[in-house]
Amino acid sequence: MTTTSRDAHAVMPKPRAGTEATFRSFSTSDLAESDRLDFWMANAYRSVEARPDPDVALYGSVASCEGAGAGAQFIHCTSSAVRTWLTPQRVRSTDEHIAICLLDRGEYRVEQQDGMRTVVRAGELFMFDCGQPMSSDWTESSTCYLRLPRETVRQALGHDPANPGRIATLLTASSLAPFVSMQLRMLAAHGPRLDRAALGVVMESTVGMALQLIATHPDIARADAGNARWRSGKLQLQAAYRFMEQHAHEHDLTPDRIAAFLHCSRAQLYRLFEGEPLRVMAALREIRLRRSREYLERAGQSAHIGAIAHACGFADPSAFGKLFRERFGMTPRQALAGDIGPARLAE
Repeated sequence: MTTTSRDAHAVMPKPRAGTEATFRSFSTSDLAESDRLDFWMANAYRSVEARPDPDVALYGSVASCEGAGAGAQFIHCTSSAVRTWLTPQRVRSTDEHIAICLLDRGEYRVEQQDGMRTVVRAGELFMFDCGQPMSSDWTESSTCYLRLPRETVRQALGHDPANPGRIATLLTASSLAPFVSMQLRMLAAHGPRLDRAALGVVMESTVGMALQLIATHPDIARADAGNARWRSGKLQLQAAYRFMEQHAHEHDLTPDRIAAFLHCSRAQLYRLFEGEPLRVMAALREIRLRRSREYLERAGQSAHIGAIAHACGFADPSAFGKLFRERFGMTPRQALAGDIGPARLAE
């Protein structure tokens, strides 16, 4: 759908008299080394699970601004390398947001639950849908975020802002992208020195510019009718993925059980997955394999690989070992020992 200038102008919020905002900041450098990990995980990654790169010294700093812009929050984060993931269960327990992100330094790789991958490089602006399961890897990085409540964006645009089927949507090609990027950089560099009233005005204008970009981006702005048709099937597909995530540990999880949960036939279930990178049982196997890798990487050296495989839904330990090696390019024993560098780089 082509958005007219009148439609695009309609999403611009009017500045509100008396709107104020404040900055707060914290850093691992303020803490003893023994306290940094727990503090950083609890404060910097409240909405996702996270694990820092064990081979590099942990550091990070966050400056954030909130209290203005229709519930918006600006965040400037610098961090050493980290891996993050968001499970379906965690999605349901957190507030959903849409984030406009500028990766100022570093590289970001995100993988969706269906296997689709997106790579974001330094200088690129992208929209991140915080309401979908994912896993991601950050190199040492510096990132600026504008987090917008999903309902705020939906009300402003008249439809859901998500780009169907994608967690991360690159925005760099938009004519407004340089302006939004500059605004985010200016907030990071000069925002903490502004007084509360001035900061509120800047936040309001940044939110308006971000909404304008979303409304006019060809990969995001789309007709309500087309979006509704997509959502009806996509929501059912997401329900299937959530059910598989919740029951992946059960050895008797079959297509018939999944179809019964969705109140559809097995043939309809198969058709639902026709456009996906992996079919039903392959998608279930992928969920189990990814979960087993996460368990192995976090387990101690004395952990029993067979027990982990069984807990993740694999009844045959030897078959599990073969599947794990084919998927990740390493054995379960190597994952348990932390020998994961080359395999992760290959992903």
